[in-house]
Amino acid sequence: MRSATVLFAGMIAIASALCFAANQPFPDPDTATPPSTRLLQTLKHALDSDQLLQGAFFSDENLKTFFDASSIQWFIKDDDPPRIGKIVIIKSALVPKADIRASSLFVPGASKARLVSISIKGVPLTQDEVIAVFGTPVAWSRRVDPHGDSIPLPLHFGDVQGPLQTPWDGTAKKGASFSTVPDGSVNGILVVAIGPDGGSNPHPGPVEGR
Repeated sequence: MRSATVLFAGMIAIASALCFAANQPFPDPDTATPPSTRLLQTLKHALDSDQLLQGAFFSDENLKTFFDASSIQWFIKDDDPPRIGKIVIIKSALVPKADIRASSLFVPGASKARLVSISIKGVPLTQDEVIAVFGTPVAWSRRVDPHGDSIPLPLHFGDVQGPLQTPWDGTAKKGASFSTVPDGSVNGILVVAIGPDGGSNPHPGPVEGR
């Protein structure tokens, strides 16, 4: 049980799209746009159109289409012990060197809600490229470590902290965060959303059988 709790907490902390052909049209790709930027545009579209909480988002077919995936490896599925939700590791032809992890986890205290996250490490982007797609970040901030070195903090868009706060207050929230390195370049993406399965109005309550 302890290992299950640690796994659940860890996946929320790090956390981990699709073109519903009939109902969720996706913009035509611009082949002149760098692949990493196309992936960024895809994530922004999915976040804005509330695709992340749709039930079909985590189907193999949709994940392959969304990420232009060369491989999909399921780490855990809904019915697998310890029943925390589903986690998948993806390799994308758009960014073949990137580590992509996506998860859709059950929300403690809510019978029909999910915490969805997409975590991508190793995507070559600049802050300007991120801002060109996502707009002006919510806040710019820096802190100084004990040695006096400047540590860049992530660029935040939307409500990034809301989905990770516990206990969940029952309202749908979503956001994106981009981690940076000392030279100012972007080295990681985290997209998060929390809300009811399918995007309907949330109904927090006891979770039966979990």
